[in-house]
Amino acid sequence: MPRKRRGGRTPHRKGPKRAPYSKVLISTEGCKTEPNYFKGLIQHSGINTANVTIDGSGGSSPSSVLETGLLQYERSKTDGDPYDKVFLVFDKDDHSQYAQALDQINRQTPKNVFIPINSVPCFEYWLLLHFEYSTKPYHATGNKTAADKVCQELCLKLPNYDKNQQGLYSLLHASINSAKTNARNSLAQAQAANTDNPTTKVHLLVEYLHNMKNHRAKLQ
Repeated sequence: MPRKRRGGRTPHRKGPKRAPYSKVLISTEGCKTEPNYFKGLIQHSGINTANVTIDGSGGSSPSSVLETGLLQYERSKTDGDPYDKVFLVFDKDDHSQYAQALDQINRQTPKNVFIPINSVPCFEYWLLLHFEYSTKPYHATGNKTAADKVCQELCLKLPNYDKNQQGLYSLLHASINSAKTNARNSLAQAQAANTDNPTTKVHLLVEYLHNMKNHRAKLQ
């Protein structure tokens, strides 16, 4: 039981103390897969959980992920301790306002705080890159979306995969360097071909988190 001060008042309990490196918000479209993955990364990397907030309440569209990020950032400013970076993790999939959301993010101020971590067609493409390098485009056919196609291929590599899978980062950690290399190469190849299908920028966030503790956190 908390010890009371004279006069019957209970001393205020302070929250977890933040480490002397970046304060980061990760706002995600998914409320299961992405938060579980990044929570695993943070735990495995020994990052102070007081330095990173993961918010999976951003809804199911890129615009709502941005809205959540903006709201949380304004709250942090009001509290006098603003986030250094706000990473917005979302998919292109079949969202009609995807391009509009990217434009809105690029126009946010202050500059270089709001960072889009977008995947085409979906986050599972990043997971698939842990197993192989592929630049095969994905398209909807019949009643299956492009994202469904990626998940089908991922299940061939990770048979028990589901959206709420626990320990996802630990399962894939051994191949993280390959995944980052594959993501960089596929992004460069897509840009050279003037396309975005498939691409992911999740490796940028992973690199940032891996570098947080040694004060070298930056986008590469």
